[in-house]
Amino acid sequence: MIIKEINLIGFGQFKNKVINLQDGINIVYGDNEAGKTTIHNFINGMFYGFLKPYARRTVYLDEHVKYAPWDNSKYAGIIKFTYDGKEYRIEREFARNNESTNVYLNDTGENITNSIDNGDGGRILQPGNHFFGFNDTVFTNTLFVKQLGNRTDTSLANEVREKLINVSNTLDDNLSIEKAIGELDKSIKDIGTIKATTSSYGKSHIRLEKLREKKESILKLKEEYDLLLSNKVQIDKELDNRISNINQLENRLDDAKILAKHRLFQEANSIKNEINDLNDKAKELERYANLSMEDYSYGIDLKRKILNIDEKIQENKNLITDIDNKIKELTSIDIKEDKSLDNIEVDYQKYEELEEERNTLKYTDNISELQFVQRDFNENIRTKNNLLIGIVLSIIASLSSVGLSIYLSNYLASIINIVTIPLMLILIYKSRSVKGLLVRIKKQRKQLEEREQLRKEKFITIDKSLENILFKYNVKTKLDLKRLLDKTQYHAFNIDQQERNIKENVSKKEDIIEKTEDLRELNQENKLELNKILANNSSDNFNDFKLGLEKKNIYEDTIVEINTKTNLLNRILGDSDLETLENEIKEHHRDITSIDEEMSVDELKTEINHKKEEISDTKIDIGRCEERINALNKEISSLVEIEEEISRIQDFLNKQDDKREALTLAKSTIEDLSKDIHRQFAPMINNKVGSIVEDITGGKYSSVKIDNSLEIGVINPDTQEIVNIENLSGGTIDQLYFSLRFGIVDSINNKGLPLILDDCFVQYDDNRLRNIMEFIYEKSKDKQIILFTCHRRENKILDEMKVEYNLINL
Repeated sequence: MIIKEINLIGFGQFKNKVINLQDGINIVYGDNEAGKTTIHNFINGMFYGFLKPYARRTVYLDEHVKYAPWDNSKYAGIIKFTYDGKEYRIEREFARNNESTNVYLNDTGENITNSIDNGDGGRILQPGNHFFGFNDTVFTNTLFVKQLGNRTDTSLANEVREKLINVSNTLDDNLSIEKAIGELDKSIKDIGTIKATTSSYGKSHIRLEKLREKKESILKLKEEYDLLLSNKVQIDKELDNRISNINQLENRLDDAKILAKHRLFQEANSIKNEINDLNDKAKELERYANLSMEDYSYGIDLKRKILNIDEKIQENKNLITDIDNKIKELTSIDIKEDKSLDNIEVDYQKYEELEEERNTLKYTDNISELQFVQRDFNENIRTKNNLLIGIVLSIIASLSSVGLSIYLSNYLASIINIVTIPLMLILIYKSRSVKGLLVRIKKQRKQLEEREQLRKEKFITIDKSLENILFKYNVKTKLDLKRLLDKTQYHAFNIDQQERNIKENVSKKEDIIEKTEDLRELNQENKLELNKILANNSSDNFNDFKLGLEKKNIYEDTIVEINTKTNLLNRILGDSDLETLENEIKEHHRDITSIDEEMSVDELKTEINHKKEEISDTKIDIGRCEERINALNKEISSLVEIEEEISRIQDFLNKQDDKREALTLAKSTIEDLSKDIHRQFAPMINNKVGSIVEDITGGKYSSVKIDNSLEIGVINPDTQEIVNIENLSGGTIDQLYFSLRFGIVDSINNKGLPLILDDCFVQYDDNRLRNIMEFIYEKSKDKQIILFTCHRRENKILDEMKVEYNLINL
């Protein structure tokens, strides 16, 4: 098989993307996220779709949603390929609940979809089952290699294990010993036993026992059958009598109907005359029909508004007079302002600030700190004097030791200088330190004395300023100053309040005057509207308007009464009319006065219905009786059939016993034959995979062992021990599982199928990659290779090998 062209009409990020492929090696290169995996999965989807396999209901795989077109375009594609010398074309639409798949002979355009083998018959056509010879599970784990997906999964192991067992046991991968034995076991189980009540055998045995019991019960039904035949004759007589009674009642019903029509005609004729009288009355009142109750209500409302506005205008006039008097009263009050007190509020605030500063100075004197400094000074003077005494004593001691040494001509006496001289130096050093400290203390004491002098001077200045403020306002204490400030503020408040009151009253007066003018204009408009309403309703005043509305109500009541009686007349007559009713009465052959029927039409109908119900009940009783008679007759007549059924079931059970014995013998025979074939064919798969491993590992490993679950072990060429694959490097494991795929696909089907690889060599180092590329090149001579990659290493190696290949850049 050679895939020639793939066309992604709408798939993931691609729209109308066409890729042409060739025989041999095809390299599809693209950066990450370029869409390589999308195209890779497109090929899988075209051959197998995106439905979960073997599910009882339609379950879409995650890929179905993942690869829906990004722009909501048509979700579809086309793939072209050659197979057995013919060119085919698959067209698939992936849309949910609207999937369709068609397969064509591309040269002729013939639709061969219905002739395609669909494997186990899934819901959606899977052409891969027909062209590859296996289902999606085997395809995705052998020919179709995904990223980092060289290891097979459990589902593949199960399916391939079955194929390999079939080959090893029967020399035919489509002929399964396990399946055959399974079918035999299933057939034996399907036959069942007496205890397996759900099996056909158990059910037949139960059926046989029930038939024998039924045969005994039928023989007891004859007496009931004879009694029912006698009862049926009696019920038939009662039915005839009831039918005769109904005929009599129906004759009486005809008389009652004509009598009811006569009474109806009289009633309808009386109503018709009343309607005529009401029409005459309505005609006289018709001129009042157009008077508007809404206009009347609106007019009353306007009159009320006019009176209310007049009252409001008068109230505003009174308010204006009151406001004028109040303004006159306010302007007559004379409040004089004392200019000498303009700055009292500022001076009072300044007084408080000076007083606060004075208090701060009062409680922040430097006397205590001066005392501490003086005490430190005195202590350091004493320390200095003591150090001077020590220096003098150490000098005397030193000189004495020198003189004594000279006098005694023995220099051992001068050894005391070893102690006295260092001591003298230490005391001199400390004396200088104390001297420096005394200088600093003197400086600090002077600064404190200067600060204290400034504080006292500032204190005197503040006291003088406080006295000046009190003198300015001719008061003696701060309390007097505060009282004068309060009095001044209250006086200023009264002046401001008087001015605000005058302004507020003037503004209020102007507002009332403006509102009064607006009210006068509104009242004028209301009066014009009122006159318009009276003119529209042809009235000179509201009394005429009111009387006209009363007559309008009488007119409307008359119209309602006419409609009511007309409806009543129509209901009485129904689909008929007075003339027809009168003719029907005249056409009746009997004299109305001679009809003497006490029951009404409805009463007679009720009685007839009651009698019909009795007849219906009687017929039901007859039907039940006949049904029971027929049932009993069938039961009695089925005795021969029951005996025949008993015989047939007994024969069936005998045959099933014979069949179970034959199936058991066949199962035993097949198992014995398959064991000999299995011993001959088992090494084949190990040899095939071992040959591939030797090629792609450069001869490092040449022998493998694969168990029934497709777990791989390799033969250590040095020790000949089987090494578990988990103990090998990641690159070697990838190579082994890659070999397993080729070994499996060659064992199952060797038709030159294409190999489709998606970035599956990313873990290979350069040496492993060269080995695998050389292996792929050899395989490309027999089958098409499609390799998706995001690296240039594969291209470079093929170029170095001088191998021709088809490069597609995404």
